[in-house]
Amino acid sequence: MIKTLIVMTTYGQIFFSKEDFFGAQKSETDISLTAGLISAIYNMTTETQQQKITELELEDDRSVFRELPGEKLFVITVDKRMDNSDADELLKDLSDAFMNKYGDSIVEGMILNDFEPVVDEIVNEKIWYNSIDKKLNVWDIITYLILIFNVIFYPSWLLEPEKNIVSPISGALEGSVIDIIVQGLIVGLLTTLPLISLIYFNKKSNSSLIFKFGKEFLRRPTRGGYAEQLPIWFLVLPFAIILSVFSIVRFGRGLQYALTVQLWPELYESLVLNSQGESLLWEGVFIFLFFYAITWFLIFPLIIGLVTGDMSKRWFKSSSLLIGYSMIIHLPTHILGGVFYQELMGYSPNDLGLWSLEVTGLEYLFEVLLPINLFLFIYFYYLATGLNQLITKNKRRFPIALVISFFGVLGIQNFIMYILFRTDIYGPLF
Repeated sequence: MIKTLIVMTTYGQIFFSKEDFFGAQKSETDISLTAGLISAIYNMTTETQQQKITELELEDDRSVFRELPGEKLFVITVDKRMDNSDADELLKDLSDAFMNKYGDSIVEGMILNDFEPVVDEIVNEKIWYNSIDKKLNVWDIITYLILIFNVIFYPSWLLEPEKNIVSPISGALEGSVIDIIVQGLIVGLLTTLPLISLIYFNKKSNSSLIFKFGKEFLRRPTRGGYAEQLPIWFLVLPFAIILSVFSIVRFGRGLQYALTVQLWPELYESLVLNSQGESLLWEGVFIFLFFYAITWFLIFPLIIGLVTGDMSKRWFKSSSLLIGYSMIIHLPTHILGGVFYQELMGYSPNDLGLWSLEVTGLEYLFEVLLPINLFLFIYFYYLATGLNQLITKNKRRFPIALVISFFGVLGIQNFIMYILFRTDIYGPLF
């Protein structure tokens, strides 16, 4: 991400320079020529335009400037895929560290080689993506298995609280004090132990970096370009997210897809039957969810790649990462669009006559529809902003590619839902 750092005077005298970040090869161009050119442009602009340059953009790179008292000039050159605010913060940290170390004690002609360890420490902390271990250890594997268990277990446990928590405790209240204590301990352990285990093993492994990137990306989606630097094992989280969707849909009994919502109240289980009269509703739902994952993680980036002309492994790996992380924002829509949430809010999805009247009310609009659409909009915003940072070919085509892929995915999802739940496909299959 960072390519060069030059600490110099505004008239071209170099105090410190570094080009070989993260093992990169040094440029064949003499750094003093680069400093001289920067000095000439910087001073000419200051004199003719009465303004100081703060940044200079090239085709693929961006140079950021910061002048300090005493005519000291800091210049870093970074890849354009680096978030602008991150580049500004990195430059500020480097210049502040320089002033803390040397203050005004430097004089013309000094070469400050002892500043390099400080630079490396700051850069490695800020741009940690380039120094991640590519291999997994035993603790990593254990942590990821626990993570996968958690994303499946907690929706199943918390979206059926009456069955899993309320009924066992209520039953224990009719027994002795020991029964109440034992049942309370069982429920408490089942509720907390998986999460505690994840937190414990997370501290022993590199899996914390998965959550670290998620936190940074959700805070600033323009960091999407960093996904290119991440090793392939980061795909564990997108895999966990889609498994979480499966669990939420099954136990929350609802799904947001293709700009619409599908609830599955208990009375719907009789609509999809095999020849023996057994319900195939959830088999059909899981088949749809499989294709739902395919449309988002394969078809969506495939269409963008075809339009922009980038079908590289780099693109598919990085885009799948960002789709998975963005889908964290989308998870609440499946809960809000399910039977569990709507019954919790006092609606009656199992009484179609009453529910058809409830959905026309103002309360339903504000409690269900608007939150769903808000999360969907934010999800698409993160998706578009993050993927935009990954585009390296035909960048001008990205907006049209994004629109085509988005509505293409929605159309495919509608088609699959129609085939699965509005045709007699289960007759021949089962």
